[in-house]
Amino acid sequence: MNKVKIIIAILAFGLMLTSCAEIEELKNKKEGQLEEQFEVVNEPLEEDIATIADENNKEQSAHTFISDFHDFYNDTVCYGRVNSLDMVEQTEALDKILATIKVLKTNNADLRADFSTIAELAREIKENKSNTDSMNFILLHRYFHDLDIYFNGYDYSYAIGVTKYTR
Repeated sequence: MNKVKIIIAILAFGLMLTSCAEIEELKNKKEGQLEEQFEVVNEPLEEDIATIADENNKEQSAHTFISDFHDFYNDTVCYGRVNSLDMVEQTEALDKILATIKVLKTNNADLRADFSTIAELAREIKENKSNTDSMNFILLHRYFHDLDIYFNGYDYSYAIGVTKYTR
């Protein structure tokens, strides 16, 4: 039974590394690398589908919030970095996520459910600092990955499929 668990863990870890590597290769177009295939090919979501109230209570689009945290998790979780997380940095990010979701507004029930799940994952990670489950960080990355695709109009075929919201 333990051998089966070990094999499953190894396979899951390998899959996570592979998917992060492929996504990052596609997203980061640099000289000498593959041509960027992660380009805007669909209409990005309208700016008012999800909004965030800023310090002056002025509403702004959630597009940047989604994109910024997708980039953050690409940089801190992919390529095995999930095994050597800087928990101070991660906790600061989780605090920002929770604070932003608190002032985020959307009339779309599926997006509300996705943001609620993101907040639940963030709270669970914060509450269990001594026993951080790397899978929760991977899930956060996957949520922001899929939402970034939908919010910013990237090719939908690269979506992982974890969100309730789809296009």
